[in-house]
Amino acid sequence: SDSPLVPGDGALSSLPEECTPEELDRMCEQAEVRLRAGDRAAALGILSEAIGRAPERAELYARRARVSRLHRQLEAAAEDLERAERLEPALPSVMRERGLLALERQQVQAALRDLEASLAYEEDAEALAARGYCRMSMQQPRGALADFDRVLELEPRALLARCWRAQARQETGDLEGAQADFDTAVRQRSRAATAYHHRA
Repeated sequence: SDSPLVPGDGALSSLPEECTPEELDRMCEQAEVRLRAGDRAAALGILSEAIGRAPERAELYARRARVSRLHRQLEAAAEDLERAERLEPALPSVMRERGLLALERQQVQAALRDLEASLAYEEDAEALAARGYCRMSMQQPRGALADFDRVLELEPRALLARCWRAQARQETGDLEGAQADFDTAVRQRSRAATAYHHRA
């Protein structure tokens, strides 16, 4: 059966000797490297192997759900999140992924609820940007502006967040700030295009 095991107090100690928590963490790191390199299939494969070796770890399902979501496999992502919720429903990464998946499905209210819950536990640039987008969709530009400000503090080169902040600034009457963000975004895109052509 592919149903996850129910974790107990000794869940990690019951892992096979050759599969330590540290080794599972390394597998997660390898999956992240493959994902950043654009090889989502390899990332899914690594995480699937990790789940096969430790099916009681909710975090692994949340990680695989993320890769599936980015790969536009939304049903697979939803199934993994259901498994993760059964194991550890209050895990911040589960709430975060659930919110991001809801946003992919244009379920803005549900997305905002889960993103708020996730961000109450830990700060994350992607979740902040997604919450900002939700707030823009709900005609709350000031709240969105605060989110995009924080995203750009964490990741100054986050181009999409900068474009959204420009719109939020425009909607709150800060036309000079909006123009500055648009100009910066244009320069970032130009530099990125130049770097791409040089690599080619």
